[in-house]
Amino acid sequence: MDVDMPTPGSPEHKACVSLVYKALALSMQAKGTMKEDQIAELKAEMLKVAKICPSFVLAVGCWLRNKKEVGNKLIPTQLLIQCTVVPELRPFVRAAAPKILLIPSDLIEACGLARQLSENNKIPACMRKAACDIMGTLTPYSAAKYDTTRKRKTTKAKIDTCKAALADLAAAEGGDVKRAGGRKDRLNKEKRKRELEKTLKEKEAKFRKLADGDLRQLIRTCHIQNPPDVICGLLRKKYPESAEAFKRSGLSGDWSQEKVGSKVRLPVPVTWDRELSEYGNCPNTWQAILEHKTENGMFSCPYMALLRNMRNILLMGLPLKFLQKYVFDRLVDLKQLRGSGQTPTSLGHCLDLLEKEFDPEKRAELKVKSTEHIKNIFSFYKVRDRLCADIIGRDEKITGLVGEYLGKPIWATCGLFYVNGCFLASVMTKIRGSTRERERKMCIPLNPPDDEIMSTLKATFTKAIQLAAEVGVAPIKMASDKPTVVWMDVSNPPLALKETGDAPDEGSAPTGLCGVPKGTPVIDVTPGMEVTLNEITTHQRLNLELNYFAASYIDYNLMAYDKDGKSLWNSTFSNMTVKNKNGENVAIHCRDICGNPSSTKPATRTLHLDMSALEDNVFAMLVTAQNYSGTKPKSAAVTLRECHCSDDEFKGLHGGHNPDSHDCKAKILLGCDLTAQLNTGERGGTAIYGVLYRSGQDWLFRNILDQSLEGESRMAHEIEKTVGSMFKKLFAEGALASTVDPNRVGFLRLCQLYQALKKNDKLKIVMSGIPREKDADTLIEVPLTGNYMEDVELCRSLKKKFTDKAVPPGETLQKIRDTVGSPLGCVVRVANNAHYPADTVEALRKENKDMQYACIDMKGHIFEVFHSLPLVPGTVFLPGANESCLAILRNALIGGGDIVSHVDSFFKATEVKKPEKQQQE
Repeated sequence: MDVDMPTPGSPEHKACVSLVYKALALSMQAKGTMKEDQIAELKAEMLKVAKICPSFVLAVGCWLRNKKEVGNKLIPTQLLIQCTVVPELRPFVRAAAPKILLIPSDLIEACGLARQLSENNKIPACMRKAACDIMGTLTPYSAAKYDTTRKRKTTKAKIDTCKAALADLAAAEGGDVKRAGGRKDRLNKEKRKRELEKTLKEKEAKFRKLADGDLRQLIRTCHIQNPPDVICGLLRKKYPESAEAFKRSGLSGDWSQEKVGSKVRLPVPVTWDRELSEYGNCPNTWQAILEHKTENGMFSCPYMALLRNMRNILLMGLPLKFLQKYVFDRLVDLKQLRGSGQTPTSLGHCLDLLEKEFDPEKRAELKVKSTEHIKNIFSFYKVRDRLCADIIGRDEKITGLVGEYLGKPIWATCGLFYVNGCFLASVMTKIRGSTRERERKMCIPLNPPDDEIMSTLKATFTKAIQLAAEVGVAPIKMASDKPTVVWMDVSNPPLALKETGDAPDEGSAPTGLCGVPKGTPVIDVTPGMEVTLNEITTHQRLNLELNYFAASYIDYNLMAYDKDGKSLWNSTFSNMTVKNKNGENVAIHCRDICGNPSSTKPATRTLHLDMSALEDNVFAMLVTAQNYSGTKPKSAAVTLRECHCSDDEFKGLHGGHNPDSHDCKAKILLGCDLTAQLNTGERGGTAIYGVLYRSGQDWLFRNILDQSLEGESRMAHEIEKTVGSMFKKLFAEGALASTVDPNRVGFLRLCQLYQALKKNDKLKIVMSGIPREKDADTLIEVPLTGNYMEDVELCRSLKKKFTDKAVPPGETLQKIRDTVGSPLGCVVRVANNAHYPADTVEALRKENKDMQYACIDMKGHIFEVFHSLPLVPGTVFLPGANESCLAILRNALIGGGDIVSHVDSFFKATEVKKPEKQQQE
């Protein structure tokens, strides 16, 4: 069943490349579930490859699932189940499944999806055989860990409790509510009813998911028989009544007469989350969890769990000596780091969050709380000594008896909880998704993190990042003695300009932008796309303009937030002037306008904004528009213009001014039609058009119409909560500032390339772009040292010297050649796009026909244009977000193969087992 791979450059080879890029793009786009159109795109690509090299389809899945490569689960699972319905691909499913379905929950999910795809609503035979193979390797520990029997019972009990509470509320509605509490009582009951209905819906969805993910049902459906200990334990089989029956069952060990009549059960697995749930989130529990090891000598708390709970561990107040031995030393253990699959980016992101969480100001607050907590503990001991004299005793049992006599524990009078030998503070916190509060146990560290612990933490993460970066980098020794250049291009690709059509009037359909003359070039920022403001304008004063044809008001807001998502101000009709602490104008809203003045002239509302006057705590500003009275507009559009008014004119602006008296029709930068969004729903919807947010010293604009909400809120004071939730969704866990920042990952790739290529004598590391200062050089050399943290910070500081304005890559490449002064042997471009300077590369290859050119794209532009990229020897294009890009690059540069050969190595057709009959023949 061995199949030869297609020749590089052939149409068959291009189909394989297309499948790799499509699968990789979807792994970054699809979150949680795949949409129908995404599944259709993936299936179309895999069907092309199925006729050429069928095993390669599942090789892509194995490659994506490998946690040292991409570590994605969604796309490989979808590839696997789609293969169950394609005859050419079905023979490979059984062999590939163990490499894709790594845990029992993956297997259950895949079998459920395969059943839905099958014509007879049954699990295909290939998946049943794969399930038998995977379950055959399952240990009792893993089986007990993924057994959902107990979870289903507790979830079912919570569902019954919610239903009973709803029934009690329904029965209470029959009484005389007006006398028993009046309107306030009715509102509270209605609020309680909605909360219960929401909880019930969530629990029922969880119960269905647990029922679908039942290992016992999978065993019965697929007729799985091995291993007997695991199968009998999951199914709760009765223990054999005789020694002969015990032998036939295949159970391990010796038969015991004492166990006859009981059920075979799996031993309860000792996992860190179970221990935490049973003994409470307190220092003694975490000390035991961090010290505990399994029978094979491995720590029961895995590396990833250690990172995720790092904040919680530091809040326990454990001493530095303990943290060093059981936490920090583990983080820099090379064996554990390799097995965890952690990347330098994820480790850096974790360090950033911890430094933010434990900054000096918050540590000072924690110290104050710790002092108060210690006082409460001493107060408890004083009360205990008063109540429990020497005659009674002071042990925990006596203290508990006295508490029972008083009606509540003694420590509760001091605002404390006693959990697993530790005192926790009693605090009132709001229930998530509700305004109600509940009492909660919170650990206040007796020894909060100090400067010594934080400096040790930073040094540990710095070393871990260094190790993680070096793990994925193998030396690359170039065969050519000519110069090798690693070039980081910080400029963005040219933005697409779109000429507007005919401006609509009151009676026509919106073919152009409302209020914008025909033929006006406007930057086309599609939903989800973002641009840097310094790339399109140097003006600090801007004008947000809303034009619409409507019979009533359309509300128009600019809402500012800090990094934590706290609302700072809202510029709208009820707050027309926003000033900074120096009294300078920041945002000036014009007067409210009811409707368009004529059938050909739209209503115009303006909001003037001075970016230079914004205070430092302003992190993001969201631009929203929503219907005031529910009257749907016939046409509406928002534009971002430059504001050319003088300092005195801007200072003289006041809220509620007439926009006609202050004509600010300067250059249009961005524009977007909002007609569809504002007409969504029965009475019209809400359009959250865009967000302006800080990134270093620059401001970025992102079109977020793809996430625009359809809510009932149309008034400014009603929409604030909705927009606040949108902010948290956009900037969850600081993702834009760290994890998906292409510049940061690009800096890391630059440092890794230096590490791999530093043994080459003629190596140059350069950075290029449009400088902020007029006379500065567009190309600078980057003096890297090999220390990743220091080198990344150096790259970040050098990047600040450049804007994001577009520079043709061919011009810069020619300048690099002129600067080096001799023919180039290899050029590796790290950039925010995959543009190919074909003419310049061809000219340079006339000087050196063996010159190699590689492009590492950090923003995913390659997924849009890979069909048009040249597949010629000596030229390679790779997505930089993928951790294995350097390994693929190394293979390409030293002649070891391209991305297709790299992916194909993860699953070979020869791994497929032949049926026993064929083997005998």
